Amino acid sequence: MSDLTDNEWNAIKHLFEDTQRPRKSTGRPSANARAVLDAIRWIQTTGERWLYLPSHYPPQQTCYSKYLIWKKDGRLNQAMRVLDGAIASGDALTAAGPSFGAHESESGRSPEVDAPGSGAYAA
Repeated sequence: MSDLTDNEWNAIKHLFEDTQRPRKSTGRPSANARAVLDAIRWIQTTGERWLYLPSHYPPQQTCYSKYLIWKKDGRLNQAMRVLDGAIASGDALTAAGPSFGAHESESGRSPEVDAPGSGAYAA
């Protein structure tokens, strides 16, 4: 599975730009929303646990907390509709790989199943 293409990201990046919050001047810098979204897509398409998130993505705890926030406020569903709608209408944003969110229900597992700190472990 490939990461979001530039065209896909441009179609949905407005959903993930937090314009209401001022940029933090102290502490750890915010995680890149595109990289976090790529990590969420990786979890959804592979069906793997958050524990096995490859190291080239942001930390698993960061990705999981963003996943929960974005799922709760509807951003993930909006992004899925935008990407799936563009593909269904023939205005394909990319020809590479499945659309975002398509595999969460197909795998039968939700990314929440083996969340960091959930006590779940590989046997």
